[in-house]
Order: sequence, then C-alpha cells, then structure tokens
Amino acid sequence: MTTTRTRRLTAIIVLLATTFTLGLILSACGRAASAAQGPLQKTSMTLTILDQAPDGHDGPLFDNTNIVLPAHTLVTMTIINKDPGEDALPAGSPYGAVKGTTDSAGKANNSAYLSGHAYTALALDKMSHTFTVPQLGINVPIPGTPAAGQKEIAVTFSFVTGGAGKYTFQCLVPCGDGPSGYGGPMAMKGFMMGTLTVQG
Repeated sequence: MTTTRTRRLTAIIVLLATTFTLGLILSACGRAASAAQGPLQKTSMTLTILDQAPDGHDGPLFDNTNIVLPAHTLVTMTIINKDPGEDALPAGSPYGAVKGTTDSAGKANNSAYLSGHAYTALALDKMSHTFTVPQLGINVPIPGTPAAGQKEIAVTFSFVTGGAGKYTFQCLVPCGDGPSGYGGPMAMKGFMMGTLTVQG
C-alpha cells in the first residue's frame, strides 16, 4: 500500500469515525426513547452480499439497497456473504469492532454471531465487508471465511430502530476501485451503499 493511499484511507476513516461516534450518541438516545414506550415490536430480515449483479456487472453488492423498517422495533438481521475473501482496514480503524447491536431483548451487547458463534471484533486484516450505518452507530464486520465446519458465511445480529428517518448504510472495507479502494461499487448506491428508511 502506498503512502498516499494510506493517507487517503486514514483521512476517510477519521471522517467516518467522527460521524460514527455521533451516531452512537444519537442512537443511544433513540433506544432510550424506544424503551420508554414499552415492549418492542420485533421483525427480521436477510441481506445477501453478492460478488456479481444479476445483470452481469461486477460487484460486490448488497442484494437489497432500499431497506424499509418500522420505527421503535427490534430488528434481527442475517447477512449472507457470497463474496468471500479478505481485505484489510488501516491500523487503528474502529470498523473491526461490532457496535450498536443488541441482544434479543433490545439490550446493548455489541456482538454478532457467525453461524451461532458470538464475536465482538475481527482482526483488521481479516475483513471481507462491513454493514455500517454511521448515523445510527451500527457497525458489523463481516468475515470472509465461514465458521469451522460450515460452508456458508452467515452473520446474525440485532439492533433497535429509533424514530422515523432515512439513513445511509454501506460497506467500509476498501474492496472497490481507485487508489483508496473506495471507488466504483463502494461509492455507488445500488452496490455497496444503500438507504435504510425507518418508518413510523
């Protein structure tokens, strides 16, 4: 990796980390408001990371880049990674850690589950993708190899939506084009970037 690319990656990571930290604070307020309203509604969904679009365009890409979820709801999401392989984030990046997730009761636990095995972080050189919603403080690193004895890379986690709003979700592992790795599919909605709409 060149010095210029390292500087660009570091600048991007610092900017995103600042947004992410603000998101953690705001999402905590949203979860507190949700808890005050009584028992949470629950829903679940599956998101798949593909290595190629159905029309043949090179990926990677999320199979759904317009997610709509109800407000004040406990969401259990499963991400299936069909674009295996590992990339690296710069040293010191906060995006190797799981943040903003909850247990099945909506209590913060900052954990995700790879085929049922809990983890709270991945090594920065063992990353495949992330599911990151900076404004909500959610970050889940996705591994590029399956758990022992498994053929599929399936990661499950939960989070609580707050009030209504529109948010951007994206992958923050530099697996795209250009000197920084954040070009091409990384910067294009419909590929590794999409919209999460919370309605209610």
